[in-house]
This record gives sequence, C-alpha cells and structure tokens, in this order.
Amino acid sequence: MLSLIEKAIFNFPSHEIVVAAPSYAIDILKKLNLPITLISWHEKNIVDLRTARSHGPFEAAYIPFEKWGSVWANAFGAKKVVGFTFPDVKFHDRFLTQVIRLPNKLLPVSDWLMALIVGDNPPSYKADSQLFYASIQEDVAKQSQVKKVILHIGARNENRRWTAQNWSALAEKIRANDMQVIWTYAAIEKEWSQQVTKKPEDWDSEGNLSFDALISLIAHADAVVSPDTGVAHLCKLTATPSVVIYGQGNPGIHGNGEYWQLSPVSNVFLENIPCRSMTNVFGRNISGVKRCDLGPSKCANPFCQNDINAETVMNALHSLLA
Repeated sequence: MLSLIEKAIFNFPSHEIVVAAPSYAIDILKKLNLPITLISWHEKNIVDLRTARSHGPFEAAYIPFEKWGSVWANAFGAKKVVGFTFPDVKFHDRFLTQVIRLPNKLLPVSDWLMALIVGDNPPSYKADSQLFYASIQEDVAKQSQVKKVILHIGARNENRRWTAQNWSALAEKIRANDMQVIWTYAAIEKEWSQQVTKKPEDWDSEGNLSFDALISLIAHADAVVSPDTGVAHLCKLTATPSVVIYGQGNPGIHGNGEYWQLSPVSNVFLENIPCRSMTNVFGRNISGVKRCDLGPSKCANPFCQNDINAETVMNALHSLLA
C-alpha cells in the first residue's frame, strides 16, 4: 500500500493524509517518518470506528480492494469515494462515487494502486535501511565480517515452501562461498525446519523472532532468499538484495514494478506451468493473471516450485551480490 500512500502525499501536499491500517502495518509505517496520520483499523472494533469517524468528514477516500471500505467511507462522510471495479461484484461499485477500471495489462499490485489517484506518480521508493535497525539484532550483525544470507524457509501455504532437500543444498553452497547462513521461519514451522540440514556455524532464529526483530535482521543482512511470501515484500522496504523463488505466484503481479524498482531483486520463475492458471487476486477475478493457491490436499506435487534447483538459485544470488 505504500505506493498509494506516497502518491497521496505527493499530490495533496497541503492535506492531512489519514491512513487506516492494521496495527502491524502501522508499526512499519511509523518507522518511515511519513507526514501522515495513522489510525488503527479493524471494522469490528468500535473504538477504531469511532476514531476513524472523528477524523472526518473527508474530502476523498481511496479504497484499494476491500469492498466494505467503500461502505465505511460513506458512513464517515467522504465526499468522494474512489475504488476499483471488478467483474461480477456490483455491490462494491454501488458505494463508489468514482470507479476506476483495472489495468488491461499485467502490472505489479503496487503500480495498480497508484491508478486510484489522478496525478503524477511519486518517485520510486528509496530505502534507508537504518530506519529498521533494532538493537536486538546487533549481536547477529557483529558476529563476523563475512556476508550474511538469510534463508527464509517458511510459507503459510505449504506448497510455497521449497523442499528441505533444496534448502539444505543451497545452504551448503552458501557456506562453500564463505558466507554465513541465517535461518528464519515462523514458530509454527519449527518442527518442519528440523528437516533442513543446519550446521553449528549457522545462526538459527528457531522461529522466535518478533516482527520488529525480523525486519531488523533483514535490514542487517547482505541478502535474503525466500519463497514468494511476506518476507520478500519486507526486503523491498529495507532494499536488501533478495532472491525470490516463485512457484505458485507470479512476479508480474507481486514483483517490484515501477515503484519498487530501486530495491534489488532476482526472481527465479518457471514460465511454462500449465496448471498455474488461476486469475484470482485478493478475492477478485482479474483477466491476464496466472497464479495458483492450491494446498497439499489438492496438489501433492508442486513442481512449479520444487523443479527449481539449488544451483539455479545460487547463480541468481551470485549475480545479485555481484
């Protein structure tokens, strides 16, 4: 959402920009020191609703995807409510005063969002990684002078996890190149992580990192390798060089695009996967999108991801660091 926020700042410099967002997003946005008003948002929390209303009435409200947002914008007295139209979702359009059609070509979501506001796009995001440093990770940063590579092995959908065998092979190649391996994953993935071959010289988070500590660790790292998951987007914020292993996802939708083009990334992606055919993004059908969300119960062999080998990923990492 940062592309949309920065476009609002860029085009409405004399206005108060109010951003209603979940608390975890607010924690990140606070680090950027943007000239915006941040309010916690959960539509089932009466305190959040009252707080949002107290900032109104609004000159305009911009609704990226969530259809109920347009309803609340009207309730809070927005004079103009702008949002995207989607096929077969008439309820959403009814509460918009201005309907924006989705782009007719494949674009990263961050670039779609900027189409909501008329005017020049903001400059591409330029990171200051020090904004994300936290003292909790200084010990890791000072452990040695060798390059540090985070291997984020987890993913909410198990079919987006690269195999433990592939991660182990990649880690061995990284060590052989005199770089330190740092393992990260969620607490619920700790048992699964034991299938990966780790060495005493590695640093293992054991799934215990807070959100703030994870961002700090990424900001300190020389590179990150991860599946197409949330960590890949955090690397954009810190401009940490990242190799993203795309299996089910599609870098055409979730890649860097114009806004994030200064954040270095190498996308590893097998193009010709016939079963990567879903057109659904954020609960909406969008023409031209090819992706997949199937879990293990419906796809026992996610070859779109597992056929990518460690050597290919290592080559991408070498090129990125070079």
